[in-house]
This record gives sequence, C-alpha cells and structure tokens, in this order.
Amino acid sequence: MSQERRVGRLLLTPCHACGFIIEGAGDVEDAGHTPSPGSLMICIACGALTVVDGSTALGLYMRPPTPDEHRRALTDARVVRALAARAILEARSGDQWDP
Repeated sequence: MSQERRVGRLLLTPCHACGFIIEGAGDVEDAGHTPSPGSLMICIACGALTVVDGSTALGLYMRPPTPDEHRRALTDARVVRALAARAILEARSGDQWDP
C-alpha cells in the first residue's frame, strides 16, 4: 500500500524571512491534512513561521504571523517539536543543508 502524502499547492510564494520559494506544504503529523486559511506553516529553509492568509483556485497566499499568532504558536508542542527537528537536521547537515 502506498504512503502518499497530500500536499497543498501554494502560489510559489517566497518566505517572508529568507526569500526561499515555497511550492507546497504538508502536515508533519497528519498526512491527510492540507493547509487552509489560518493554518500555521514553518519554512523548511529558515524555520520562520508563516500563516496561510487565503486561497484562490491557483493556490494559497501566505503572510508573516501577527505577534499574538507567533506567541501562541511557540506554546504549541507540535510547533516546538517541528522547529527542533528542523534545527537538528540543519545542524547535522552543516554546509550541505539544502532543502
């Protein structure tokens, strides 16, 4: 049986923090979940938090989180685990890190 992961398409949106072009997204804990307006995302390249702001037939728009959204995200154990895992992968890869 295939372990396919559904991925939400984005509008080739650059990360607001590092400029990395984000082309898709998925949920690290729920393979059946796809991002929708209000979903919190983490840039794989730099770890910046991003919020899905809206959608069109072409994909999703993203924006930086508000200060309140950022504070709430950092109290969510899932977000903290995902940020820690990303940081470990980056540290282990050193100069080879290329998401």
